Amino acid sequence: MTKRQIVKSSDGRAADEHEHARDYLGQAQVDQLLASAKKGRHGVRDHLLILMMFRHGLRVSEAIALRRSDVDLAQSRVWIARLKNGLSVEQPVPGDELRPIRRWLAKRDDALTWLFISERKQPLTRQAVNYIVSSVGNAVRLDVRFGEAAPQPRRGPRMAAAGRSNYFMQYISKLYLVVSYLR
Repeated sequence: MTKRQIVKSSDGRAADEHEHARDYLGQAQVDQLLASAKKGRHGVRDHLLILMMFRHGLRVSEAIALRRSDVDLAQSRVWIARLKNGLSVEQPVPGDELRPIRRWLAKRDDALTWLFISERKQPLTRQAVNYIVSSVGNAVRLDVRFGEAAPQPRRGPRMAAAGRSNYFMQYISKLYLVVSYLR
């Protein structure tokens, strides 16, 4: 029988911590993404998409499934239909998010039900959102990558949601409130 050696880090950290990079975006990085998204060809849409993904902790599939009817401009609320057994809830929309929503809806000249649409008047696909976020990330030199071919750590739009939960933890001390908001 071989003797196994227990490996411990000398300063109290996990022995494999060097293999685990931070897998969420901080507020400063999200601000960089938002500023860069405004400069693009579809700046209003891309800015709003990234902002809503961050603020509401949306998965890509949840973001592209949003409909115009889910946004209540009069009450400043948005209905978030969660996937993967999450808790679907109506969430408040602050003023700095409400203005881009109004700008985006005023810019559109169609009656399509989806909130986020492409140039071809179709709902955005997951691949399109991945491309938008990665190209905006590349513009500000953030390492935001997608797909199986991406070297570790694998990052993507969900990093914004993880960053939002980190943001909430700074201001809300009760973990169950954060979990119920982001589910």
